[in-house]
Amino acid sequence: HGEGGFGDGPEAASLDADPGDLTSLDYWFNTSNQAVFEILTSPDRILDHQYDISDDDLWSVVDYVRTFSYGYIDALAPMRPLESASISGQVFNGTTGSILDSEATALLRAFTQDLEITLTMSDTLDAEGRFNFALTDVPQDWFFRVGLTYNDVEFGSDFGQVTLDQPDLDLPITVFEKTVDPSSITVQQMHLILVFDQNQVVVNELYVVGNDEAAVFAGETGDPNEGTFKITVPNGAEQLSFQRGFGSVDSFIPANEVIQTDSGWADTRRWFNYFAAGKLRHHQR
Repeated sequence: HGEGGFGDGPEAASLDADPGDLTSLDYWFNTSNQAVFEILTSPDRILDHQYDISDDDLWSVVDYVRTFSYGYIDALAPMRPLESASISGQVFNGTTGSILDSEATALLRAFTQDLEITLTMSDTLDAEGRFNFALTDVPQDWFFRVGLTYNDVEFGSDFGQVTLDQPDLDLPITVFEKTVDPSSITVQQMHLILVFDQNQVVVNELYVVGNDEAAVFAGETGDPNEGTFKITVPNGAEQLSFQRGFGSVDSFIPANEVIQTDSGWADTRRWFNYFAAGKLRHHQR
């Protein structure tokens, strides 16, 4: 039968009968493993073969040769790109509860598996607050996100992917008006962890902060660069470091947006209507 089971082995041409194609689905559809086993064990069917093999091993041979007819997919082979795909969505104003009728520009970004931007497209919202991007030759392993700037604040959709089964992706965006009222910002949880080290105390403060209003808190002055969420530390605190939650309260990244003010420290990021975690660490003598 040959190494591939096609019936083209070195002795195939000299046989009186066609040895058969073991890769043929038609052959195996009409032939059971039991029938093949009986052929191999029948002395009057295969006269020229002399072999000494146990029944268990012979059954393994029969099971194996059936696999010549299987179709395999290379798991490491790149997925076939989509010939065409579309990414669309509608922009809603979460403060007013209506669609955004502004002629704002939606920006589509495509990311690789390494989160590198590989494609950028833009589209102006129509009268119904919708955007639409038509794509061709789209790799299935790309991630897509649509962003939009409204009142100098950048908002974005969730991440999404297109597939052969679902080539049309819906990525809605919700924007919010700005507010300067700090009463909507509340500390939902606060945890203090003290580590006593010789003549000093290492203090870790963990904050879980929420915005109860359907608006973006831009600081009391309306300029986030002057500070939004204010942070006070005790006099004499040293070696301060600030971190913000990244995805969960178990993962943090440096909060480089925190600045020092006349009264202490303040975050300069705008606060949306969601929960956020932050961590402050300082040494106290």
